[in-house]
Amino acid sequence: MLKFISHTAKKWLRIVESWSMLEEANLIASKDGLELRAMDPSRAAMVDFSLPAISFDTYECKKGPHRLGLNIEEFTAIMKRISNNDTFTLELTEPSKVELSFLGSLEKIYGLALLDLGDEEFPAPEITTNASITLLTKTFQGILKDAELVSDHLIIEANKLEFILKSSSESKDFSTIIERHHDDIADFKVTNEHRALYNLSYLKEMTKPNINDLLKISFSDGMPIEFSYPVLLGGKLSYYCAPRTEV
Repeated sequence: MLKFISHTAKKWLRIVESWSMLEEANLIASKDGLELRAMDPSRAAMVDFSLPAISFDTYECKKGPHRLGLNIEEFTAIMKRISNNDTFTLELTEPSKVELSFLGSLEKIYGLALLDLGDEEFPAPEITTNASITLLTKTFQGILKDAELVSDHLIIEANKLEFILKSSSESKDFSTIIERHHDDIADFKVTNEHRALYNLSYLKEMTKPNINDLLKISFSDGMPIEFSYPVLLGGKLSYYCAPRTEV
């Protein structure tokens, strides 16, 4: 048996939209809450999501864990039918089917068949990062829009005083520097100097969902980058993206 209810349905839509870089994934439900960890089709990026049971208004999970194999595009399309004040309910009604209910001025009920995605599990990445910067999400989103006018990649640098972002092509280049005490910086922890290159399209996907006003960026020289956001009560959403090799 699995059933959970949330009175903050619109926040759930933002969570589901944050998985947009995935085609399919197992949403794993246990007595402790929900987890989703999956790679994008190219296996260059990972989504790592967790939400504790206490985040829900009602959460019942028996005989778990349950693996809900989701087609992300189909699931998102249904979730977009949520209205602002709806109550959202998900219930496992059959071993391979869930029922999604949106209760507002009307009750709308969708049945969704689950995919058999097997029981492959992706371990949580164990990455040591020496630069960690928390800043306004909208600030970083704006920088990505600036950078994509120039190139399809972004160079991210940090030292003990500054956060530096650059992109370049044969005909254009762009750069911006954010000092550690800038008003848009909420936290700044950097040891030494660090530099890495990342695919801009992945970074855009990782900042698209507007999950939280603050974004934490963690990286090191030539290492995968992590974007993390707090989600609801004790939940977490993290993205990981592999670096590109500088030519």
